[in-house]
Parts: sequence; structure tokens; C-alpha cells
Amino acid sequence: LDALVARATKLASVPADKRGPLWGIPCAAKDNVDVASMPTTAACLAFKYMPSASAPAVAALEEAGALFVGKTN
Repeated sequence: LDALVARATKLASVPADKRGPLWGIPCAAKDNVDVASMPTTAACLAFKYMPSASAPAVAALEEAGALFVGKTN
């Protein structure tokens, strides 16, 4: 929850004229896609790791202002 609040706070500080087209829209990524600060498990706890960077598609969505709130299975 703390990481989500930090990301939302960062988005809120972006000036209105600099906000991307997806600014503030909540998103989720399938759990085999890396999102920085969220563990990736691919539904297998033995596979679990914490990625240091987001996957390129996630990074592009974040750059456009999307707010990743969790993972899906």
C-alpha cells in the first residue's frame, strides 16, 4: 500500500500541462509481467522475485501516466 501511495503522490505532483493521456488511470499487470516494486510470481511462489525495473510495456504505460495498483493471475 505504501508503494501505491508513493506512486499516486508522485502522479499528483505532475503539472496539469505535463500529464500523459493515461494520467491517474488505475491499471493491473498479469503476474508474469514485471512491474518495479511489485513482486513477480507467475502464480508460483517458488518463482517469486522482486524486479528492479518494469517491463518495457509497463514502463510505457507508466510514462503515459497509468497507475499500476496490482497484479492479476
